[in-house]
Formats: sequence, structure tokens, C-alpha cells
Amino acid sequence: MIRPVASMEQLGYWPQLVERLKELGSQDLSAREIAERLNAEGWRPPKRREKFEFNGVGRLLHRLGIREVKPRPQIPDTLGENEWRLETLAAKLGMPTPTLYQWLRRNQLNARRSELGRWIVQADATELQRLRKLRTLSSGYGTRRFWADSLIPNVRN
Repeated sequence: MIRPVASMEQLGYWPQLVERLKELGSQDLSAREIAERLNAEGWRPPKRREKFEFNGVGRLLHRLGIREVKPRPQIPDTLGENEWRLETLAAKLGMPTPTLYQWLRRNQLNARRSELGRWIVQADATELQRLRKLRTLSSGYGTRRFWADSLIPNVRN
């Protein structure tokens, strides 16, 4: 019978698992490889999980002090003239970043994805002025405008 427990420390074989993690961690294996070995050897995680996953093993190795977390390298996006990251543009316009994401979804921004998958907005001085004006409109303006535009063809017929 397998009894579920809430945390790793409650496992009956926790001390043995820690020793095995130390052994595998010293072999310079990736978290994915360690998870595969633990699963192949029959080790089971808590909380009714069937097998160890690499992300959980990575967090466990860090928590036990076996491995340091390596931060992702921060590669800057290459910005062209009059190009802005969303966060920078939001600060420039004095507005929340989520509003810009909403404008992206409504196709109210001229934007592209960078090589790293981040949104880059093209906005010269004229566009910045348009965005400032758009910011002053009521929050429901975009929705009402689309609704009103859909009614106009019906009224004219």
C-alpha cells in the first residue's frame, strides 16, 4: 500500500533519497537525467505523483543545497529607431503595462515579436501622441467603438 504524504520530508525513505540525490548531483547530470534515473530505480515522489519530473528535481536539488540555480542569461533585444519594449513604453506614457497588452489584442498597436519572443512596439513621436490620446479615452471606448461600427452598416441599409 502506498500512503500519500504532503511533503518530501514525510517520506519514509527521505534520508535515503537525499543521499541518492547527492550522489546523482555530484555526477554532473542534468535535472532531467536525474529524474529519469530516480524513476528507473523506483523512487516515488509525494502527493500521489507517479514519477519525478525534471523541474521538481531541479527545485529539490537547489533546496537541499546540492546545486545552485543558474539564472537565465539576459540577452537584450535589438531595438530599431522608434522601437519600444512594452514596459518601457508604458513608463514613458505613464500607464499600466497590461493596458498595452490589451491594446495589442485589439490591434491598436503596431508591434512585432523580437527574436526572444518579447513584444516590440513601433512608435514615433506622432504615434506616441496618438497613444496618449487613446489613453485619455474612457475604458469602454474600444468595446463601444467596435459595437457601434458593427451597427453602422445595418443603419445605412
